[in-house]
Amino acid sequence: KVDASNQELKLEGAEFKVVFESGETLQEGLTTGEDGKVTISELKPGNYQLIETKAPEFYELDTTPIDFTIAKGQTVAVPLSVSNTLISGDVELTKVDSDESSLTLKGAVFQVLDSKNNIVKENVETDETGKLTVTDLPPGEYQFEETKAPFGYLLESEAIPFTIAKGQKNILKVTAENVIQPGSIKLLKVDKDDASRTLEGAEYSLLNEDGDVLQENLVTDENGELLISELRPGNYQLQETKAPMGYQLDETLIPFTIEVGQEEVLDLTHENNQISGMIELTKLGEQEDAEGLAGTEFKLLDEEGVLVEEGLMTDESGKVSIDNLKPGDYQLVETKASFGYVLDETPLSVNVPFDPQEPVVVEMTNKLQTGSVELTKRDYDDETIIEGATFSLRDRDGNVLQEKLLTNEEGIILAEDLKPGEYQFVETEPALGYDLNAT
Repeated sequence: KVDASNQELKLEGAEFKVVFESGETLQEGLTTGEDGKVTISELKPGNYQLIETKAPEFYELDTTPIDFTIAKGQTVAVPLSVSNTLISGDVELTKVDSDESSLTLKGAVFQVLDSKNNIVKENVETDETGKLTVTDLPPGEYQFEETKAPFGYLLESEAIPFTIAKGQKNILKVTAENVIQPGSIKLLKVDKDDASRTLEGAEYSLLNEDGDVLQENLVTDENGELLISELRPGNYQLQETKAPMGYQLDETLIPFTIEVGQEEVLDLTHENNQISGMIELTKLGEQEDAEGLAGTEFKLLDEEGVLVEEGLMTDESGKVSIDNLKPGDYQLVETKASFGYVLDETPLSVNVPFDPQEPVVVEMTNKLQTGSVELTKRDYDDETIIEGATFSLRDRDGNVLQEKLLTNEEGIILAEDLKPGEYQFVETEPALGYDLNAT
């Protein structure tokens, strides 16, 4: 008993029965040994059939009768050679998007190569569900090679190895990914009044269709161009976050679409109005590493004290921009502080230079609105006032801020000018006649 594809490989464990020409089973359970052989003796002259009843492990059963004859006077054994084919296996490949594994891809074409790089199957294509199945593969090492990518995707050059194991019963499942073919856009930034004048230094954020920021700080180059590549097909928006020097910011959303399979660069143009002058004020809190303060209101006065503009409010980043200002001296006066901060009505002088090339950037700082706390010390049983108890004032982490604070004749300690935050009073010495309450 030998392997059908390798006659040198002898197969142990094949079982046979011997049937006489009359149909009578004479012997059964005849099993090949380690050398792949089984010897059947004591057969009378006549016609016989040898029938396989059990295949060697991992091999397909072959019940085709093997005819042989024992001749009269025969002294030499009749040699028979019978082969078996290894049980074949199946493989299922699922083609998916490399970024969205739930997105299956139809139309990917593959070929299957064996361990010697011989093509076993070719032109097998994923269906509507993104799957393809290759059946009847003998056990061994194989690989899928993509010969055609799904529409809108890049061809995957890396082979996908897989193994059909001996005796494999279940279909082998593998997954292959494709990177979607990205698209590109080129935005040209120009002067609104002179389109031949391109503008360097405009900054943009790239948003998805829901307004989520995908990329930011994208800047037009010396030619006024901004190239954004490697974009998946879909709907996007560009938003200007910083205008070129000397130009007004235009935050109008610029929608665009990258189509599936798009190969050409999508061209966009965006215009800006030149400005005569701009003041950009940032309002900060007094804290270290303070962020900008939103909701602070200002009015702008010219050098003669005449109102130019009012109701100027800082945004979420603590900034307020005032544009279209003629060159000259101005004063910014705070009219309403941000919540939790002290109003500062001290005028801030600002000069807008002639022929400005960039915004005049100024900063103002506000002090936090402080609070106070009053502690009253009373007897536990009758709530009488307790004078002379000593306390320390600490922050939330236990760091001492003030100490030796004594309750007065009214049993009170007053702590003032406290910045917003969490604090603790801790009794350090009890009043005469009382136990310490260190809670």
